[in-house]
Amino acid sequence: MLLQEAGVDWLITGHLHVRRPVEKYRGMRLLKVSAAGGKRQYEDHWPDGDATHGFHVFTVGAETISCRFEPLTHESTAEGYGPHGHPSEAERDYSLAWEK
Repeated sequence: MLLQEAGVDWLITGHLHVRRPVEKYRGMRLLKVSAAGGKRQYEDHWPDGDATHGFHVFTVGAETISCRFEPLTHESTAEGYGPHGHPSEAERDYSLAWEK
């Protein structure tokens, strides 16, 4: 596997809307992180999922990399999705995505 050959120790993926614990795969640590904000989603999809908003802090040393999660101290209660006010899920029109 190319990632192993390159010496990858951490593989971090994002935008799940739910955090997952660090997993080991072929000697690498896999971290599935949530978006820093936005709607909490999919916590019920995984028994080990956590939709708490926050960010990950990585400390990189000469021989080690460590990670910790810092939850947000305040979460907005404003309606909508971000500064552009995306429509709610019920109001979204995905018909163009299904055109061939």
